Amino acid sequence: MAKMEREMGYIQEQFNLAEQTYGQDVLNLVLAKGYLAKLMANEAVLRHLTKKHPDMLSEFDSIVRLVMLEK
Repeated sequence: MAKMEREMGYIQEQFNLAEQTYGQDVLNLVLAKGYLAKLMANEAVLRHLTKKHPDMLSEFDSIVRLVMLEK
């Protein structure tokens, strides 16, 4: 029983931490999304990423296409 109480305490602490940082995390993601969208609208940047860093391009594209933050 004591172990369960300790685990619940730990989970509660982790939840509180996530709750405290959520707003800042969302703001950072919104800003990053906007910045990446502008970068990817630049044809030279897009060409470079396509040729040299296709893995990064894929990840950046995933971030730009996030729609959950727009609702």
